[in-house]
Amino acid sequence: MESEQCKSVNNEYNVLSNKGFSTVHEEFMENGWSLKNNDKDLLIYSKSERALDDFTIKVTPSNILVSVPISNSNYLYSASFTDYYKACDFVSLHLNHIETHYKVINKKDDDEDDNYNDYYAGNDY
Repeated sequence: MESEQCKSVNNEYNVLSNKGFSTVHEEFMENGWSLKNNDKDLLIYSKSERALDDFTIKVTPSNILVSVPISNSNYLYSASFTDYYKACDFVSLHLNHIETHYKVINKKDDDEDDNYNDYYAGNDY
């Protein structure tokens, strides 16, 4: 028999509380996001300490409210949907945008570091 503590840990970290978002949940996990809140009516995915970088999905009896971060901004964009499919599509689109934008910025920073290292590698100062 599983203890109450184990059930809580299982539910919180391993099992998605709202199965309607399974597909986007997998996308978040594959991209290194963590699930900060895992309630049936509220999911929050985070990759940084800033709350403005979180994806929030709130399910109410009448709609699904989604907030997504805007790259390099102190704002979130929010939208409301009446079905899971459209909400998932919206979240997936914005997650892919954030991940692509993030990788491009990091790639650019890495390339600049490589150029710097290549330039100074053979020179004695």
